Formats: sequence, C-alpha cells, structure tokens
Amino acid sequence: MLQPPQLAIAVVVLYVAIALILWQQWVRPGKRQLAPMLLAAPALLLHTGLLSWQLFAVGGLLDFSLPNVASLVLLLVAAILTLAHHSLKSLLLLPPVYLLCAAANIPAMTETAHYFTSITGSTGLAIHISLAVLSYCCMFIAALMAVQVWLIDHRLKQHGPLHGLPPLMVVDRQLSLLLRVGFVLLSTSILSGWYFLESFFGHGQGHKAILTIIAWFIYGHVLWIDWRSGMSSKRMAILSIVSASVLTLAYFGSRLVREVVLG
Repeated sequence: MLQPPQLAIAVVVLYVAIALILWQQWVRPGKRQLAPMLLAAPALLLHTGLLSWQLFAVGGLLDFSLPNVASLVLLLVAAILTLAHHSLKSLLLLPPVYLLCAAANIPAMTETAHYFTSITGSTGLAIHISLAVLSYCCMFIAALMAVQVWLIDHRLKQHGPLHGLPPLMVVDRQLSLLLRVGFVLLSTSILSGWYFLESFFGHGQGHKAILTIIAWFIYGHVLWIDWRSGMSSKRMAILSIVSASVLTLAYFGSRLVREVVLG
C-alpha cells in the first residue's frame, strides 16, 4: 500500500501530465480530443484520498495546516472547473489549475508542521469554516475567470488570435454570476464568524476579519456599480483579482508567516 509521500509523488506526476496533455490539445487541436474529466479523474481521486489521510488526524482532530488547507481549496477548485468546464468555458484554465494542484501536493512528500483543530461539538465553527472555504473557492475561480476576461479583452484590442478562447460576453456574464454567488457566501461566512466565534475580532484574528471585510467591500462595490450602470470587462477583471488577493492575504497571510517563514 502506498504511503503518503509515494502517493503525493503519484498525484504530482499525474497532475503535471494532465496539464501538459490538455495544453497540447489546446495549442494543437486534433480530431480526437481527450475529455478533461476522463483525464483528471484518477488524479482527483488520488488527491482526495491523500488529503483525507492528511486532514483527518487521530482523536477526532482536523489538521488545518497551511499545506492541507491550500490542497483542499485547490482540489475543490479543480473538481468544480473539471466538472463544469463546458458551461464555465474553463478549458483554458484547467492546465494552470492542475499545475497548482501539483504544487500544493509537494509538501506532502515530506513532514510538515501541523495545525490541529477540533470541531467536535462545535457546529458553529464547522459552519463558519465550510462557508469560508466555499466562498474562497468561488472567489478564486472568479479571479481565474477574470484573468481569462483580461486575456480575451487584450487579444481583441490588439487584434490578436482568439483561437480556443470563448466569447468575451459569455465569460463576462459568468464572472458576474460567480461574483454574486461568492459575495453571498462571503457575507454569510463573515456573519457566521461574527456570531459563532468569540475571538472573531480578538487578538491574532482581528487582521483576518478586517482584511476579509475590506475584500467584501471591494466585491460589493464591483457588484453595485455593475448593477447600477455597468462596468467594463477589464475593470471588473482587475478589481476581482485585487479582491481575491486581499482575501488570500486575509485567509493565508499570517499562517504563511507562522508556518513557512518562521517554521
């Protein structure tokens, strides 16, 4: 039976191979195209098994270390984009997402720091964590879609080739929808944190809440302007990326310093 380090190597190799195959299909389309779901299914399943092994610790504890949380988020993003790549027009986004999944599994090849958390008997904490993860996944996908919007807009203005790129209006509508869904999830995540967590604005947590609320205000501004008078695709894309960056700093900034920089 494969141990976590060997399983992590297999997952990384599979993700890199799938990314290369899909990139090759996009650059040089042929008559026979392999479906992303068919290609990615083994890697996603092995990734799920490896993450379950790492996430669920003994004694009912969950290991929410930075590598595990990043791996969880990217697994959900990869699964969503793979399953919905037709409706989301996300085929171009799959290779970089799979490469990010490969990078997220590299720490599993060695022993890393742990961050054990118990949610047993704490329904409020479980709800808040679930909403926070889902809202971040949605906004992360929106940021990826924003990059695609920016690329299409740039190609159109430069009269460059649009081979393999979806129509700008379609991707623009999808970005707007993702932002609305993500905004609702982020709002409920903030409310659940304020209601269920006593230390939501406490010592060591206040900066996370403040940065999250700043990201929430930026997202709200984007949606308000877009609903009221419309917003250009490029401006919406830029603000979506900025908001996602602030949200990433809120969720992972201090953890990155504590677990990686300070060891």
